[in-house]
Amino acid sequence: MTFCAIFVDFVFLFFLKDFLPLFLILFIFSSFSFLMLLFLSLRCSIEDVLTLWKFALLCFWFDCFGVVQFCFCDIFSLYIFLVAHLFSSTDTFPLLISVLPETPSMRLDVFLTRFFSTFEPQPSRGDVVRLIAEDSVLVNGKSAKPSYRLQKNDSVSVLHAPTPILPEHATPNTSISVKIIARTPDFFVLNKSAGVQVHPSHTNPSSTLINGLLAFAPELSNVGDDPIRPGVVHRLDKDTSGVMVVARTQKTFLSLKNIFANRQAKKTYVALVCGHMKKLSTVVDVPIARSTNFRKQKIALSRFRGEARDAYTSFRVLARYHNYDLVEALPETGRMHQIRVHLAHVGTPVVGDLVYRPRSLSRIETPNQPPRQMLHALRLSFTLSDKEHSFCAPLEQDFLGFLQTIDESRVCLYDEIAFEKLLKGSC
Repeated sequence: MTFCAIFVDFVFLFFLKDFLPLFLILFIFSSFSFLMLLFLSLRCSIEDVLTLWKFALLCFWFDCFGVVQFCFCDIFSLYIFLVAHLFSSTDTFPLLISVLPETPSMRLDVFLTRFFSTFEPQPSRGDVVRLIAEDSVLVNGKSAKPSYRLQKNDSVSVLHAPTPILPEHATPNTSISVKIIARTPDFFVLNKSAGVQVHPSHTNPSSTLINGLLAFAPELSNVGDDPIRPGVVHRLDKDTSGVMVVARTQKTFLSLKNIFANRQAKKTYVALVCGHMKKLSTVVDVPIARSTNFRKQKIALSRFRGEARDAYTSFRVLARYHNYDLVEALPETGRMHQIRVHLAHVGTPVVGDLVYRPRSLSRIETPNQPPRQMLHALRLSFTLSDKEHSFCAPLEQDFLGFLQTIDESRVCLYDEIAFEKLLKGSC
């Protein structure tokens, strides 16, 4: 349609030579808009392409009248419309996914489950199957079964995100091992292992740390403001190990919740990062917000969803290796994935972090592959009822084991005392 608009402008140029400068500008706008239409037709979803070309048709209808003000306004409006689409997020729904050569013959439900694995909250395979069953997933424009085997160059359209179904409450599970560092009548202090989720979710309703703790302390089910995470006042990522506190009474829950909300708890983490930090000590002070596709957090310097929240983290290098730095991190705020996001932002992502690590660093970790993301909550301190409490959890064996595999490449120790304590399992 925009091509037709260009032709109309050529006709006007021939018969109305006195308006040459004006129509020359219109011609440039029309040509540029046509190129952008072609580009966006390959880039956008089917629905967006239809919207774009409908708008172009309307513009052409105005052009056919040969009215100067309409000609200028419609081409300029189309230009603005296209620019807005160009800079809008293509990760929002509906999504259009192209099947890559390495994914043919994979089941549709398996393919989408893996695709949504980085979304928050993460949908289960059952959630994806329900999404397909309600015809919210189209393959090449048609409905498909969950068992459909994808072919090369198939086009998968997802109309909206899967809706996870959360469990109503947490249930005890005696098969979950819980490492208790300390216990008082008011709270438990735990050493969470890597790979263990803190509380139940739609993908893991019964094999979490809280499920194991409920088997040991069933009275915990009455504590807190959410039945699926009783007593939980702060969390650690699934693949992050270390110390955390869980309230045993409602009074303590409210007190601890207030302590963490007001940033009165002091937390110390240890992380092994890819590459080298520019400064041995630094403070990262950049806000964090939800990414536009809800898959993860991001630095709030460009497009994001919701509210940008302030985030502060202090970092100090303890030891330097050939390809890595061992870093101490002190987060002053408690945003989700804060340490991981901040470290990735300064160009030194956590070793083993598959979500925030740039692809350009994917080869640094070979041949020594980390067992998980190398992040550990080392110490936790807070004051409760005018009494100071401080607890620590020594590095996990998998973390220590990975440090031993790269020990020969160690270049320098910047805090020998702290480093030796870590290796000896002391805090």
